[in-house]
Amino acid sequence: MIDCSISIVNYNTRDMVIKCIETVFAYTKGISFDVTVVDNASTDGSVEAIKKAFPQVQVIANTQNLYFTKACNQGMKASKGRYALCLNPDCYIVDDVFTTLVKYMDANPKVGACGPTFLNPDGSLQSLGQRFPRFFFGLFQLTFINTVFPNNPARRGRNYYEDKLQEIDAMGGGGILTRKEVFETAGYLDEGYVMYYEDVDWCRRIRAAGWPIMHVPGTKIFHYAGAATVKVDRSRFDKILFESMLYYYKKYYGFLCYALFAGLLYGFHNPALKIIRFCKRRS
Repeated sequence: MIDCSISIVNYNTRDMVIKCIETVFAYTKGISFDVTVVDNASTDGSVEAIKKAFPQVQVIANTQNLYFTKACNQGMKASKGRYALCLNPDCYIVDDVFTTLVKYMDANPKVGACGPTFLNPDGSLQSLGQRFPRFFFGLFQLTFINTVFPNNPARRGRNYYEDKLQEIDAMGGGGILTRKEVFETAGYLDEGYVMYYEDVDWCRRIRAAGWPIMHVPGTKIFHYAGAATVKVDRSRFDKILFESMLYYYKKYYGFLCYALFAGLLYGFHNPALKIIRFCKRRS
């Protein structure tokens, strides 16, 4: 059995996904691995370019855009390695990061998943992971408090920024290395989420199944955050994001919380956002 199966979900990011794959093959030397690209019906020639440049890469070409969660599950279910990793197409590596992660997991068999240090293209640190969203975080998100007062107690401290070996609540789905046994106890991503919150939900179930999730320092992945999701229409993006948020809060905080947040979303947040954007366009 190979050590690690790397799957990449792609949608119209041909140049970025080519660079991503190039760096994986250039720098991953200490382990055996395979790469699968799940393409969500791209129209920019991604499938043809990948097949031409990397004939050794398996390509799953969907006939429609399944978005992230379903496509990521396709890649993970097709994986043959002892570990599975779903990598964002807007990432690239500069050293043998996956070997470091695999060796850490081999040395710590009780750990269910681990993740690297994500950096912005300029080398500055991105969030290493996040704590599970609490009630007031959702409430403040829908009432614009997180936007107007970004340093409020519910938002402040939600992310992890200290680059050290540490157990964390949740890691971004675009770079988490997962032990194959985890799928037997925690399952795959919940496809009730189109995209967003699916990684937080999955990490919550992984931890509930008794598997710690660790951040491993010294493992750099450069990430052009949002480069793939910018391809999605803004109104469609907002709809997906907040419907995923409602689904998460209903699942973990109950129907009353869901009803409150749904009322705020459709009765206050969305109408207010339309007015704000209209005023910005006019100005």
